[in-house]
Amino acid sequence: MTSEPARPTEHQLASSGAEVIVEIHDEPDTLLSSRVCYQLGEAIGLGDRALWEISVVVSELASAALARSGGARLHARLLPRPRPGVEVEIRERSPRGETRATARTWLRARDGRGSQ
Repeated sequence: MTSEPARPTEHQLASSGAEVIVEIHDEPDTLLSSRVCYQLGEAIGLGDRALWEISVVVSELASAALARSGGARLHARLLPRPRPGVEVEIRERSPRGETRATARTWLRARDGRGSQ
């Protein structure tokens, strides 16, 4: 019987400055982006409403970037306590091939469970 590898703790994720990057090329990638950010929110103990908000915001940002430029990259990372949260940035490719940030948002907890 093999055990699953241990998931990193909130402290390990936040203090490492780890960034999660998802390439967005099609609609399933927008869903993956949303799920990744949801999981980051779960890792820091955000409540159901905050997790729902993260999923909706990221899905909308990723879908809009996909529609505008045909592809993008999501960058997400945890924000540290005392008010934990998830920072999300969408970077699109311009017609000249340059990458530019087109959307950036911070989803923070009010009390560690809700969102702001």
